[in-house]
Amino acid sequence: MGQLEIRLAVRWLELNDLNYEVGLPEAARKGRQAAAIEAARENQEPLAGHDGKRKHQEDEKEKCPPESLDGSSSKKRRIRRLRRDHPEAAQRLERGEFKSARAAER
Repeated sequence: MGQLEIRLAVRWLELNDLNYEVGLPEAARKGRQAAAIEAARENQEPLAGHDGKRKHQEDEKEKCPPESLDGSSSKKRRIRRLRRDHPEAAQRLERGEFKSARAAER
């Protein structure tokens, strides 16, 4: 279990007043799910579409805003792509029906 998962688990435990014991794996899972829901709520705008032409030239990269260069696997980009391509899945993610943005993509 990585440091991020442990931090998410600790944060989830801090935010939830529990009257029962919770193991670290369950707390980490719930923490990841809570982080995905929070990210879905923060990223309401869908990702902008493209005209179908993929330009791989270096000068085109310079024209892109820095936030678009953070990689297609970032949580923010995944959620915005879901909002654009599968708005119903994005809404389900926000309601907590998926444990992560990656799970909602499947």
